[in-house]
Amino acid sequence: NGLELRICWDNFDVRDAIRKTVANIEKSQVEVEDDGDIEDTEQIVGVCKHLIAVPSSTARLMWDLFGAVLIFYDILTIPLDFLNPPPSAFTKFVETLSLLFWTANVAATLTVGYVDKGKTIMSPKKILNLYLRTWFIVDLLTIVPDWTFTFLASGGLDQIKLLRTLRLVRVVRLLRLVKLKKILEYIQDNLNSEYLSLCFSITKMMLVLIVVNHVLACAWYGISAAESGDERWISVYLEDDATFSAKYLISLHWTLTQFTPASMMVQPCNETERFYAVATVLFALVGFAYVVGSMTSSLAQLRQLNEETSKSFWLLRRFLKQRNVETLLALRIKRFLEHAHSRQQETMSIKKVTLLNLLSKQLMEELQTAINLPHLTIHPLLLALSENSFITITRLCTDACRSMSLATKDTLFEAMQAGSTMYFLTTGQVNYTRAHESETLDAGEGWISEPVLWSAQWEHTGELKAATDCEVLAIGAEAFEDIVMLVKPVAATMAKYGRQFVEWITKTNGWSDIIQSKVWSDTLRNFIFTPTQLRKGMSRSFKDSTAMSVTDLVRENGKLSRTEEDESRMD
Repeated sequence: NGLELRICWDNFDVRDAIRKTVANIEKSQVEVEDDGDIEDTEQIVGVCKHLIAVPSSTARLMWDLFGAVLIFYDILTIPLDFLNPPPSAFTKFVETLSLLFWTANVAATLTVGYVDKGKTIMSPKKILNLYLRTWFIVDLLTIVPDWTFTFLASGGLDQIKLLRTLRLVRVVRLLRLVKLKKILEYIQDNLNSEYLSLCFSITKMMLVLIVVNHVLACAWYGISAAESGDERWISVYLEDDATFSAKYLISLHWTLTQFTPASMMVQPCNETERFYAVATVLFALVGFAYVVGSMTSSLAQLRQLNEETSKSFWLLRRFLKQRNVETLLALRIKRFLEHAHSRQQETMSIKKVTLLNLLSKQLMEELQTAINLPHLTIHPLLLALSENSFITITRLCTDACRSMSLATKDTLFEAMQAGSTMYFLTTGQVNYTRAHESETLDAGEGWISEPVLWSAQWEHTGELKAATDCEVLAIGAEAFEDIVMLVKPVAATMAKYGRQFVEWITKTNGWSDIIQSKVWSDTLRNFIFTPTQLRKGMSRSFKDSTAMSVTDLVRENGKLSRTEEDESRMD
């Protein structure tokens, strides 16, 4: 009881700031009414936004992922055409599905934006120009022959034979392999563990090695089949009635021997086959060395990762033992560091990603805002602030917020301790003890020590300890004050809220440092007066063709007391 407002909130002229805000809104509203084309233009842009999808949307990524599966299918089946595989119902079904998908992908490509020089382009005209300059030729060379073959395939055997060579154009589909890089990067970005990321890289390299050998094996058989006469390896080493699987396995076996020191009985039998064998060996010298080197590097990183962790904790145990740290404290330290190390592997720090140093100041601020804002907006005041002043909430997230870690049983503050910081619990659970009463707060369920923002006299009324290992987001009262005072309408909102908040807690007995969101959010929401509420009232006043005074707008939202209303009417 007897709390006094901070000087900045007590001396701030709320009514003057509200008058200026309303005057700016009236001026802006008149300018919008004078320009009748603005509303129509905004409506057209809104329609385009509904039609054009964001490049990183979940639906688009799932679409691309399905396309990657079809591309991988083409990688396996197109080279097999050299071996004349027997037709099957499954093959016909997948080819029909692939044709329908890539035809629909033309429309899908024209309805998704793209990123150019770090900027997301959502203009339909620019998207069409980009498509005509890039993937249009590829789609034209693949989709048109496939549809032509599909329509003429029912004609007869002669037509099918004439169009068999047309199917070779399907090789152009392999140009879509470029899209696989983006999809694989998305999958790897969603792996939070460095261990899983390295395992994914090793698996990717193994698949590359298998696919390369598959393509080379099919080409090895195709080169021999294109020759005539008996001086070719398929005539010397294969029986006349060899099955499809026998042809493929022998070809694959030969290819694998070119990448390793192993050998087999199949050898080149003519100049063309000899030339292909030499080219394969030269390619294997470079390609195999690169793939094996990458896999070895990833395995070494895995081993080094485990060794560094083991060595660090060994040094910790050695240090605690040499310093004769008591057993209970040593166990707490080790337990906390194990949790912190595990969390560090899951949630990477901004400082660890050196590439982020290349970001512009604005992009870095937006990134920090995206990280911190979800934890702050459980408070109705900060939620309203994020909806009405992006600049202010960005400054709070970047300049006023700092992260803290608490181990189990750590004390954040004690009773009768002067408060200067408001806290948001981001992970974990805390226990709050006050006057022989205990209260628990989980992450996302409320906030701690809000009164310090509005009164410099606040002293904590209880003791707060971490029940589990926790992460806390702290906002200093002075930093909060400096930031919100930069924008007058925002300062007016904060001053009005702060006055009613202090008046409210002064009348409340047994006040706690912890505010549960579900219990008190509706009460605190009634203290908020934002520019958005002014805009709503002003917009209605224009529609009704009646002027609404500042006092009427404020009184309608229940934000001025009767004394303030009388003073405003006198003014």
